[in-house]
Amino acid sequence: MTKWKMNRAGLLNFWYYDEEIFTFANGKLLLRGSNGSGKSVTMQSFLPVLLDGRKSPDRLDPFGSKARRMEDYLLGEKEVVDREERTGYLFLEFKRQDIEQYITIGIGLQAKRNKKMKFWGGFIVTDNRRIGVDFDLYKVEQHGGEKQKIPRSRVELENVIADGGHVVQTQKEYMSLVNKYVFGFETLESYEDLIKLLIQLRSPKLSKDFRPTVIYEILEAALPPLTDEDLRHLSDTIEQMDQTKQQIEQLDREVSAINSLNQVYNTYNQYVITDQANEYLQANKRYRKEEKEYQQLETTRKQLEAEIQQLAEEIDKLWIELQTYEKKEERLRSHKVWDLEKERQQEQEKWKQVEITLVKKEHQLEDRRKKERKILDDQRNLEEQIEQRKQAIEDRLIDLDNDADEVSFAEAHQINQQDYDRYKQDNFDFTMWMKEASNHLQELENVANELHVFATLKERYQEKDKELANEQQQLDDVTYQKDEWLRLFEEDKEQKLNEIHQWLGQLAWLDVEEDVVQKSSRALRSLYEPDTYQAVIDPIRQVIFSYQQEQGQLLSEHKIDEKQLVEQIKEKEQELEEWKKKKDPEPPLESLSKEARQQLKQENIPFVPFYAAVEFQEHVTTDVRKRLEAALLDSGGVLDALITDRSETVKHDRILKPNPNMMAIH
Repeated sequence: MTKWKMNRAGLLNFWYYDEEIFTFANGKLLLRGSNGSGKSVTMQSFLPVLLDGRKSPDRLDPFGSKARRMEDYLLGEKEVVDREERTGYLFLEFKRQDIEQYITIGIGLQAKRNKKMKFWGGFIVTDNRRIGVDFDLYKVEQHGGEKQKIPRSRVELENVIADGGHVVQTQKEYMSLVNKYVFGFETLESYEDLIKLLIQLRSPKLSKDFRPTVIYEILEAALPPLTDEDLRHLSDTIEQMDQTKQQIEQLDREVSAINSLNQVYNTYNQYVITDQANEYLQANKRYRKEEKEYQQLETTRKQLEAEIQQLAEEIDKLWIELQTYEKKEERLRSHKVWDLEKERQQEQEKWKQVEITLVKKEHQLEDRRKKERKILDDQRNLEEQIEQRKQAIEDRLIDLDNDADEVSFAEAHQINQQDYDRYKQDNFDFTMWMKEASNHLQELENVANELHVFATLKERYQEKDKELANEQQQLDDVTYQKDEWLRLFEEDKEQKLNEIHQWLGQLAWLDVEEDVVQKSSRALRSLYEPDTYQAVIDPIRQVIFSYQQEQGQLLSEHKIDEKQLVEQIKEKEQELEEWKKKKDPEPPLESLSKEARQQLKQENIPFVPFYAAVEFQEHVTTDVRKRLEAALLDSGGVLDALITDRSETVKHDRILKPNPNMMAIH
C-alpha cells in the first residue's frame, strides 16, 4: 500500500488570503518570494499546526519567540484592518501515489479581538471528497448586490461532511484523528514525539545547516523516556534472568554434585557387585563344604540312630535293674540303722540353716553400712545440688532481667525480684509474680498474634498486590491487543480502500461516478459500525450491474443486427448460386415487368430479351463487355428490352422497334 503524500494546502479567510489553494508536486511545495513576503508565515501556518491543532506562538516562529500569534494572522493588525471578529479555515489534502484516493485534514479558526483564541474545531474528510471540487468550506450569499463567500459554521460543516468524515471540538480528538487516518502511530505519545522532532529539526534560516553532532543530540533528546511501567517490565525481566541464572548455576552445582555422587555411587556399586560376587563364590564354596559335611553328618546320624537304638535297649535293661534295686531299698528301710541315719541328716540340716542365718545377718550388716554410705553421698550430692540451684536461680534472675528489659516487663520484674530478695529465706509465694508474668506473657502473645495477623495480612496484601499487578498486566496486554487489532483493522480498511481505488483505476471501460466512490468510502470507514461489507460493495456493484445491463442491451441489439445480416448473407448467397446456375445472368426485373412478360407468353407472342439475342465477339475483352453491359443497362434499360416481330404495345416493359436510317453513299 502506497503512502500518503501532501497534494494540496488551502487557506480561507486567513492573513491576507481570502481563498488560496497551493498544489504540491509529488509531495513537495516551493514557495518563492522576497524577504518579508510571507513564505515562512504561510508554511508555518500549515505545519506543524495542521498536524496536531496546536496554535501556540512558539510554534509559529522558527526562532522560538512568542511574538507571532494565530489571532493576529486571522484578524490582522488593528491599525491596518478594522476587524473585530473573523472565521477562517486551514486544510491539508493528502493523496495516495498513482491512484485517485484522497483524504483531507483541517482546522477551523475563530478569533475575537482582545480575547484568547481557543480551539474552534478540527475535521477530516475520509470519503474521497475534495475541498473546492466536491464541496466548499464556505457558502455564497448575496450582500449589497454582490456575492460574498461566508465561511461555514461548525454545525454547517458537520452537516456537509456528515458520515463522510469527522468533525471534533477538542485539539486532543483532532490530533488523534490525524494520527489514526494519516500517520498510524500506536500511541499519541509517539506521534507527539514525531511532531516535537520536526519542530526541533526545523531550521530558523535556510542558510543555517545543522552539524551532525547537533542532529545527533536532537535525535537523542527525541527518544521517549522510559516509563515506570517499562522499567517495571525491564526490572522483572532482569530479575527473572537473574533468577534463571541462579537456577542454572544451582542446577550446574547440583549436576556436578550428582555426577560426583554418581561416580562414587558407581564405584560403590562396583564394589558391592564385586563383594557380592566374592560372597557368592564364598557361599558356593561354603555350600559345597556344608553339603559335604551334611553328607558326613547324615552318615553320623545314621550311626547315632543305631547307637541310640542300642542305648535304648540298654536303658530298658537298666530300668528293670533299677526297679529291682528300689524294691531291695524298701525292704532295707524297715531296719533301725536307717532311723539313726535319718536323725543325723536332720541335725545336719539344722546346722546348715544356722549357717544360712549367719550369712544373712552378715549380709544385712553390710547392707546397712552401704545405706549409711549412700545417705552420706546423697547428702553431699544434695548440698551440691542446692548450691547449683542457687547459682541457677541467680543465672535465671539475670536472664529474667534481660528478658524483662527486652519484653518491657522490667518495672514489674524489679518489684517482684525485690520481694523475692527480702523473703527468699522463707517460703516465698510466687503466685503474684507468676500471675503478672502470665498476664504480661498473654499480652505478648496477643501482640505476637497481632503481629502474626499483620504478617499474614501483609503477605496477603503482597499476594493481592502481585495478583493486581498480574491482572493489570493482563489488562494492559488485552488493551494493547485491542488497540493493536483496532489499528490492524484500520490498516486493513485503508488497504481495502486503496485496493478499491487501484482496481477502479484499472477499469478504463467502467465509468464510475465520484459520488459512488465516496459512498463506498464512507461505508468502509464505518464498517461494522454499523455498516456491513455489503454496504461497501453495493454502490460499485450497482454501477457494474447497470453497466452489465447496458452491455446486455447492446449485445442484444448487436445479436439482432447480426441475425439480420446473416439472413441477408444467406439471401445473397442463394441469389449468387442462382446466378451461377444460369447460362446468362438475367438483369433484375420489376414485378410488373415480370407480369407483362408472363402475359405475352400466355398470348403466344414470341419475344426475346436484347441481352439474349446478341453475343459479343470473341476479341472483345471482359472489361469492355462489362462496361458495355453497364452502359446498355443504364441507358433506359436497353440491355433488358424485348425484341419481337409484332408491333405490340406492352405496359410496364420496354420493346425495341426497328427504325432504320439509310445513309446516302456518294
